[in-house]
Amino acid sequence: MSSAATYVSLFVLLGLLAVGHAADPTPLDQLSSSAFVYRPATFTATPNLTVAGVRTKRSTTEWPALTGLGLAQTVFTLQPCAARVPHHHQKASGLLYAFNAAQLEVGLVLETGEQIVNVIKTGASAIFPVGLVHYQRNLDCSPASYVITYNDEDAGTVNLAPALLNLPQDTVMDVLGLDAPGYQGLLQSAHNDTFTIGTASIDCRKRCAATVVPLPAVSGRKMK
Repeated sequence: MSSAATYVSLFVLLGLLAVGHAADPTPLDQLSSSAFVYRPATFTATPNLTVAGVRTKRSTTEWPALTGLGLAQTVFTLQPCAARVPHHHQKASGLLYAFNAAQLEVGLVLETGEQIVNVIKTGASAIFPVGLVHYQRNLDCSPASYVITYNDEDAGTVNLAPALLNLPQDTVMDVLGLDAPGYQGLLQSAHNDTFTIGTASIDCRKRCAATVVPLPAVSGRKMK
């Protein structure tokens, strides 16, 4: 077969494939061009807003174009001395990019129990492998903002403290070496919020007294 005939056959084959593809459109083929871009003013994402920080999710619920792609994203802002509470993701690893941060502490615990803690700033990235407990904390006196992209449409977030305290009381008391009053005190101090500013951040709070938000009268909530 001549080269010309080979090229003609190839173009015919590509054309047939294109026709077959056009006859069986995917969900992405049915979206408008604007649907491929996320604009906060256009979409209806409801931020999780507290005195300690803001979280805005970009999942299939808020951005339907993500459906079937195995991706999700969340944008965070931490107030001075605030932390994203320790948690893990059952289904996804996370890739963090700090786009406005002077001293953002990022930490995790490996399967071996080894603690990994780093402090990063604007332009740096950090990874959080699936299943490992991790957190972020703003050590600066100005807000810190960052975005985390997940390799699953639903990362499966589990906050550590409420998960622990939803176990049977006697189990928690045995594991942590608590008596009944100590357990009740733990219930009162623990919370199920995404963010926290606690008394443990005393050095940061002194240094950032002019910008840090005041501690609430009650830092936690009772958990059933």
